[in-house]
Amino acid sequence: MSRFVACACLFFLMFALQTSFITSLPPPFRFMPILFAFGMYALQYVRGPFGPWWLVLQGAFLDLSRMGVMPGEIVVYLTVSLIGIFLTRRLFSHRTLSGTVGCSLVCLAFLHALHTVFFFGQAWITGVPVPWSDLGLFFLVQAVFLTLWASLLFFFFQKTAVVLRRLFVFFPHQTS
Repeated sequence: MSRFVACACLFFLMFALQTSFITSLPPPFRFMPILFAFGMYALQYVRGPFGPWWLVLQGAFLDLSRMGVMPGEIVVYLTVSLIGIFLTRRLFSHRTLSGTVGCSLVCLAFLHALHTVFFFGQAWITGVPVPWSDLGLFFLVQAVFLTLWASLLFFFFQKTAVVLRRLFVFFPHQTS
């Protein structure tokens, strides 16, 4: 139960950081998908059950706060988390940096593809043109930041796990 509470508190902290602080930064930095990167890292590298739930909760909270790109973000993020689970189990290795970054980028591409379908449909119905060059630049910037964050998370937590394993070798768990 304490692990669930810790994961929930970390999610709310990351969501608040993403939606309040990160979005107030200047233009290239406000597009950092930090919560998406942490969710994909937890899904791909840690293989914990909270990774997909973080993505689904992100969609739910984007819907509830009306800050999402489109209505029904929970369905989009649920689809992306299911795609991520499939890719993690069938295609990408969780032990390599390329597997972690690759799975994250493919899931981000699916997320943006679903958003693009919505934008295309909205432009077709309303007749208002979508600035495709700005949208493409946004996707590219998010992909670069996701690659950086996934790499940082991979190396930082991999080194932390090595240190913790060494500590547990020197201080094994004793049962009495």
